[in-house]
Formats: sequence, C-alpha cells, structure tokens
Amino acid sequence: MGCFSKKFYHLNLFLKAIFSLLLLALCLSGCKKPLVTVTEGDLRFSTDSITFDTIFTTLPTPSRRLMFFNNTGKNLLVKSIQLAGGDNSDFSLVIDGITTNKLLDYTIAKGDSALIFIKSKSQAKDTWVNDKIQFVLDNKTQEVYIRCFVRDAYFYKDSVICSDLPHDKPIVVDGTMIIPNGCTVTLQPGTHLFFTPRLDATFNPVSYLVVDGTLIINGSPAAPVIFEGNRLDEEYKEKRGQWLGVYFTKNSSNSELNYALIKNAFAGIIVDSSSLNAKPKVALNQVEIRNMSAYGIYGRGFADNALTKGPALEARNVLVSNCEEQILNVWGGGRHNYYNCTFANYPYDFSRKDPMMKFNNYYENFIYPQKIDFINCIIHGSKDEELEYDGNTAQPFETNFTNCIVKTSINIGGTGNLLYQDPLFEDPSKRDFHIKDGSPALNSGIVLDFFVDLDGNTRSDFWDMGCYEEN
Repeated sequence: MGCFSKKFYHLNLFLKAIFSLLLLALCLSGCKKPLVTVTEGDLRFSTDSITFDTIFTTLPTPSRRLMFFNNTGKNLLVKSIQLAGGDNSDFSLVIDGITTNKLLDYTIAKGDSALIFIKSKSQAKDTWVNDKIQFVLDNKTQEVYIRCFVRDAYFYKDSVICSDLPHDKPIVVDGTMIIPNGCTVTLQPGTHLFFTPRLDATFNPVSYLVVDGTLIINGSPAAPVIFEGNRLDEEYKEKRGQWLGVYFTKNSSNSELNYALIKNAFAGIIVDSSSLNAKPKVALNQVEIRNMSAYGIYGRGFADNALTKGPALEARNVLVSNCEEQILNVWGGGRHNYYNCTFANYPYDFSRKDPMMKFNNYYENFIYPQKIDFINCIIHGSKDEELEYDGNTAQPFETNFTNCIVKTSINIGGTGNLLYQDPLFEDPSKRDFHIKDGSPALNSGIVLDFFVDLDGNTRSDFWDMGCYEEN
C-alpha cells in the first residue's frame, strides 16, 4: 500500500470514529430529560390523601401508590418532592424509582406522569401517624396527606410456648409457633392471632401454629378466637394462602376448639394420624373455617389402629367454606365424626376443578382402615359432583351418611339423606350459609346430645341439618 493510500485509509478510520461519537452524543442527548421551560405550573394527583389500613407497631406496611401528572402543557421543573416530616417521618418514599424522602429539581415532561410508592413503619402504639408529601413549585406548594393507624401487639417470632397466651391486645406470629409435647396452652375469648406472610427460600409461607401438645380454645359467640393473616388492607381481608394453618402432630392429644374462626391460610386444620386415646385428638365445636388456598380440613391417617382409638377429628356445628382444593380431604384412612356441619364451596372469586370432599385409605402398598360418619350435615357446592372416593376395599373403608343433604350421584346408602337437593343458603356470594324458609334442611335432622348451633342459639325440638338452627 502506497503512502497516499495509507494516509487515506487512516483518515477514513478517523472520520468513521468522529461520526460514531457524534451519533452516540445525539443518542445520549435524546435520552436526557426534556429541557425545562417553566418552573411554575400545576400538578394533578391520583388522590388527595392516602390512608393505610391498620398496621402493627414495628412491622412495615405494603406499598401504596400515588400518581402525579403534569397538567401545565409545558415541561415543568418541580423544585422538590419531599415528606414534610423528613427523615424522622413514619413514612418512606420511592419517587420514580429513587428511594429518598426528598428529591430536588425533578423535571416532568408536558402531559407526562410519575409514580411514588409510599410505605410506613412506626414505633407508635394504638394511635394515628400522619404526614404529607409536598410538591414545591415556584408559584405554589401542593400537598398529598398520608395517615396510618398503628396498633400495638405482642410479637412472637419462631417461638415455643408452654403457657397461656395473653388476650388484651393482638398477637402477631412471625414464623413457627410451637406448643411442645406435654404442654397445654389455653386461648381465652377474644384472643386474636395474626400470622405474617413471611416466605422461605422457595417462596412458601412459613408462619403457622404447630400443636405437638394440647391446644384449648375457649371462645364465645360474642368473642371468638380468631386466626388470620396480618394483612388488613381491604384486598387481603378475604384472600387465601397468606399463612400455613394450624397443624396437630402425631404426638398431640386432647385439643378442643370452641368458638373459633380460622381464615385465609393454606389449610385451616391439619390433623396427623389417629388419636392417642379414647378422646378425639381434635374436637371442633362452633368453629368456622374459610378461604383456604388448599384444604379446609386435611386429615392424614396412616395408622393401623385408627378404629380402635378415639377419632382423629370430631366436629359439631362447624362451617367450612370456599377452599380451592377440598373442603375436606382424608388421606390414608382414619376415623372422623361430623355432626351438624355445613360444608359449602362456591368459587365466586377463585376457580376449582375437583369435588369438595376426597376420601383415600392407602399410600403406595399400605392400606389403612377408614371410618367417617356424617350426621345432620349439608355438603353442597358449585360442582355437579362433590364427593370423590379413592379407596382400597382390602381394609374397612366406610363413609356413613345419616340425615344429610349431599350433592352427589354416588349411592351413599344410609338413611334420611337428600341427594342433589338445594339447601337454599341465604347468600353464598356473601358467605351467608344460614338456610332460607322452605329449605329441605329445615326440621330434617335427628336430635343429638348437644343443644346449640354455630351462632350459640339453642336448637329446637326438631333439628335442622347443618351448622345453623333456624328457629
């Protein structure tokens, strides 16, 4: 290559480099925020105030959102966006992706909008905390008010308890709460337990109550004992799967739950294996279980002596409703008794594909005895078939129905049963499972040895089916 050719070649490379730099500069300039044209104007907001639902002392809230819009018609410089309370505020901000409680010289293009996330975490107790977000322009300061009620509580994190829990203020359970073998814990009327939605490494909830000893619940119609998640904002009040549930282990015994509400978990009650004595392992009296992402009641049998002991679970006046998998799943056999219970599954805000009850009496090559009695019960839901049997007849496999309404095409035998008849619930869409006038469940039960219903009302001389007595 000649000298002239070499010079031309290098000049060509130089010009290409200059062109590339110019092109990059143009691109970068196009990515910058638009030039400011005004410092006075007017912003519009998605709301003029934000109120958080009740939170607990020291626990962070979920984020709330605030959108703000430039209505000026020109590019606008906002001198500052800030919390009036500054860094001492009970609130914190993420402004257009930047975590800060004060952002200076923020440019928003004409017709554009931006997003602020607001959180709260407070040391306050049983009081309102307040602040405001200020948007400072040359001609005005616009404000959005924020407030939150902070509730004091007892906190238990990955705890082991062997004494009665307090009931004068809420209890927040973060992680596992264990009642060890040999311990009896009693919950008094009005005790309210909130379980956090903490997740493990596989994104499964870890908060639940494990009963390896004995749990006694002494609720009342006016002050039931309540178990639920700790998210109290409106969209979470009836949301399933926020915590794991209440688990009674193989070693547990003689637990009794009177007037309790268990809601919004993975499984309401999990009972492992058979009773250790002649009494029920778990006795449920006037209990409501609702909104589970899997099971209302899940019984794990796997016990060869299941029929020689007391029932794993015995329920009177119990309502179980709206579970994504089964209302009742008895796996691996076992003995259960259900008296005047209502099992209702209507997926108004979720979907399900399986019948609400499933009975199984084997696992791999092992077969286990099973005996489940239903008396004066209502079993009804949105599916055409609400029973599923997965059984091996080499061992006793009994489900006995007496004076029940059951939505099934299976020949269940028994006496006094009404198949495929609508129980005429008051309003399943509002979780009201009282029965209307004209219901086939009215005066169709048999008299048993307990005399109040789920509401605490005395039953008449002619018993209704289900958990409610309509006098």
